[in-house]
Amino acid sequence: MKIITRILILLLIGAGLLACDDYGQYEKEMYEKKIYIVSRAENVFSLVCEFDNLDSLHNISISCSGSNKIERDVTVTLEDDTILLPKYNFSNFDIDSTKYARTLSKWRYRFPSMTMTLKAGEEDVYGLLPFYIHPDNLLGLSPDSIYFIPLAIKSVSDYTVNAEKFNALVRIYLKNKYAETQELSYYTMKGFYGSSPDENLVMNTNKAVSPISPNAIRMYMGTTSPAKPTPELIHKSTIKIEVNADRTVDITPYNPDAGTLEVEQLPIPSDNPDFLYTNIFEEIPDKYVKNKMNQRFLLYYRYRTMENGSWSNWTYIREIISRIKPAE
Repeated sequence: MKIITRILILLLIGAGLLACDDYGQYEKEMYEKKIYIVSRAENVFSLVCEFDNLDSLHNISISCSGSNKIERDVTVTLEDDTILLPKYNFSNFDIDSTKYARTLSKWRYRFPSMTMTLKAGEEDVYGLLPFYIHPDNLLGLSPDSIYFIPLAIKSVSDYTVNAEKFNALVRIYLKNKYAETQELSYYTMKGFYGSSPDENLVMNTNKAVSPISPNAIRMYMGTTSPAKPTPELIHKSTIKIEVNADRTVDITPYNPDAGTLEVEQLPIPSDNPDFLYTNIFEEIPDKYVKNKMNQRFLLYYRYRTMENGSWSNWTYIREIISRIKPAE
């Protein structure tokens, strides 16, 4: 009996030592200070750039893990990262290089400094590194491509760097009054098409709309929407709609230089004063939701495409597209 009692006591002591060791490890991890770039899955930090935001100021967030305040100021210096983007592309697209994300050209953004300081004694160990992207420098970015600013922590003046969060990809999303790319903007389309202005074949679908400048969007014409869009098919099937100051619109091919699509904006018929498709953008107060404006485009145009070296017949389009999720 005495032997059994001694064994039980030894087992309890051993368990207590293990528990103390586990607690010590937990305490160490809980209070360990590690500097990192704030990001989410795959070390990606999402940034929405608005064409209308003339301020053009954005920030990279830097923080420090641990439960307590930092005791000393920490100077953090960043640099360009060369590791994450290849990993991201291989993980998401394997060997299909046509879909690869690309680095945002350096002339499109500006960091006044690549160094910032985390201040000692702050309740939230959190700091911002400012940089600028002027809206004019967003022009020409393709809504079909993924753009990143790749960054990494080069050095810290104190503590250590989190090996799993020392670098990040800042993903650039575009937004204007009519559409955005972070959450694809969809419009419902209702209208008519035919081989002449008087033919009334009904069309009704949803279509994705992308921002391409402060006052312009890109969308597929009519009911066209390739199942597997390639750059060639996009240039052959999409139009640019530019909104003027008086809310009239100009309709042109998205990429006229491709030479595979012709678009002609049509005038209102002189014998039909009640013609609905007046090539205009409208904002209409919602009947049921206070302070909510519904957006829609009323369009009238015709198009033809290059097919096997010759132009197809003209297709006439009358359509109303209404935004499913209006701008906030």
